[in-house]
Amino acid sequence: MDCAVSKSSFSFVPEDPFHPSLEFTLDIVAKTPDKFYMNRDHVAFNFKKANFDCLYTTLQVVDWSELEKFNDVNEACRVFYETLYNCFELSVPKLFCRKNYRTFPTWFNTDIINCLRRKSNILKKYRRTKNIHFYEEFKKLRSLSKSLITTAYSQYIDHMENTISNDPKKFWSFVQAKKRNSRIPGVLYHNGNAISNPNDIVNSFAKFFKSVFSDMTLTSDSPSMMTNLNSFITVNEINEHEIIRVLKRSKDTLTAGCDGIPSFLLRDCAHIFSKPLVYIFNLILQTSTFSNIWKIAHVCPVFKTGDITQIQNYRPISILCNFSKVFESIIYDRIYSSVKRFISPSQHGFVEKRSTVTNLACFTQFISDALDRKGQVDVIYMDFKKAFDQIDHHLLLLKLDQYGFSGSLLSLIKSYLANREQRVKYRNYISDSYVATSGVPQGSNLGPLLFLLFINDICGSLSTCAKLLFADDLKIYTEIKSIEDCLTLQNNINAVVKWCNENRLYLNPSKCNVMSYTKKREFLEFVYDISSATLHRTFIIKDLGVIFDTELAFSEHIRDVTARAIKSYGFIYRNCRDFKNLSVMKTLFFSLVRSKLEYGALIWHPIYKIHIDQLENIQRRFLKFLVFIIDGK
Repeated sequence: MDCAVSKSSFSFVPEDPFHPSLEFTLDIVAKTPDKFYMNRDHVAFNFKKANFDCLYTTLQVVDWSELEKFNDVNEACRVFYETLYNCFELSVPKLFCRKNYRTFPTWFNTDIINCLRRKSNILKKYRRTKNIHFYEEFKKLRSLSKSLITTAYSQYIDHMENTISNDPKKFWSFVQAKKRNSRIPGVLYHNGNAISNPNDIVNSFAKFFKSVFSDMTLTSDSPSMMTNLNSFITVNEINEHEIIRVLKRSKDTLTAGCDGIPSFLLRDCAHIFSKPLVYIFNLILQTSTFSNIWKIAHVCPVFKTGDITQIQNYRPISILCNFSKVFESIIYDRIYSSVKRFISPSQHGFVEKRSTVTNLACFTQFISDALDRKGQVDVIYMDFKKAFDQIDHHLLLLKLDQYGFSGSLLSLIKSYLANREQRVKYRNYISDSYVATSGVPQGSNLGPLLFLLFINDICGSLSTCAKLLFADDLKIYTEIKSIEDCLTLQNNINAVVKWCNENRLYLNPSKCNVMSYTKKREFLEFVYDISSATLHRTFIIKDLGVIFDTELAFSEHIRDVTARAIKSYGFIYRNCRDFKNLSVMKTLFFSLVRSKLEYGALIWHPIYKIHIDQLENIQRRFLKFLVFIIDGK
């Protein structure tokens, strides 16, 4: 930025030799946008302004028996959607996202805008004529505009505080807007190239997500199944009561897949939609064919770790059609009850009554017992390359066959996985479509279960060491008493590598780590490797959101969680000082601050006073802040 200063020919007040009027000329280079702005050319149904009385009445009188004429799932779905869209045309207006020319804050009303415009016009007249009456009127309008703005802002804050009970989503959108950033930056980098055009960004995401898929050709390394269970896992006819129960569980949100039908509509019209869906769902089961329209997914990029501007640091989460999720939920409930006994007790991801905390609790108990014996535990943390996206469909079906899936159910899952079309969508920008040739859809109901069944047999190859999984996060460990124990752990690493080669799900050696837990000054430091690549030895590691150190003291984790909690408290302090409702402040504190302090506390709870004081200090700060709000001092 360049700044030039010169004497001005205009002044508001009389000048003197020591205080002349000055004119500043700034040469500002526009900053690269750091926000990903909304696509204003997108057109969709605006359910916020729908005539719901008319819509629900229209849907109630629809004769769905027309669907029974079709024996083809795709044709039945086509007629089903045509009927729905015809009803929408009568009751739901279209949403045209025109460019927003509003340059004033949200709380500005018409009176404020008119007052500001009058003030600006009067100022121009005063500058042109030097008439003192214009200047006096300008001052009055300036005072009036300030008063109107203060009143309007106070009313706006009061309104936003009240929305926490009757419209929580709106309240949290207001809080999120205070952060002044978008979830995806306005400029991203891929292969060293900067990308700022929104269409180019979503297409770059699509290109990257497509590149991680693998082909599904079976190789000689593919595992051979030794035994075959009886095919006892099957899905019988779905009834209307079952569909209504799942429909009523739909969220009260506007979330929609590529068909544009929001989830709240499924919940409100559960008894209406159950009639056509019971026929379509049972037709899917009879023909073992999944509808093509339900295999189209909008993919949302979700940041993992690392540099937020690098496209390779995002994972794809599928936003599926809500009707598809209803069908998947029913199939999931039927299958899970039959296969849950097969899932290894070492697996804690996507399993009932297990979580990240149960995983870490089992792990820390093992480590604590060894440290109490003044022993040493070596842990190998393993990282798979794009595990969910590289599941081989052929191998998955072979494994499901061994679990006892019936032929018709296998054919249905094959149809469910084949030719799934994906498009990256963010802020109404949509990329070119691409086909997922491998993997299971992240964000679906069936995807995680299929992944667990695929990776489940890895535990069987690790019989001589302890192991724990959370979905695709694997760690193997054993107590080290001699070099033989190290060699045993290395043999288990080799067994994992062998399993990976057979199942075409590979490790990323550069992200795998080894860590020795011990309080000894001198310990056995063995060099472990994966396919001749030496594993990096670390002394601090983050495992499922908790930072571990070699002595299990958690001092680094407490420093980290304290820093993040203080940062969140600072956000509340800076942006919410105008709130007067103490229950709202409490909700903000519990949601943004205390949630960080309490996560995994069962694992890392502090025992030293210095650590306890660090955590308690955050709550004391907040309580002082509440006193300031109450007393205004």
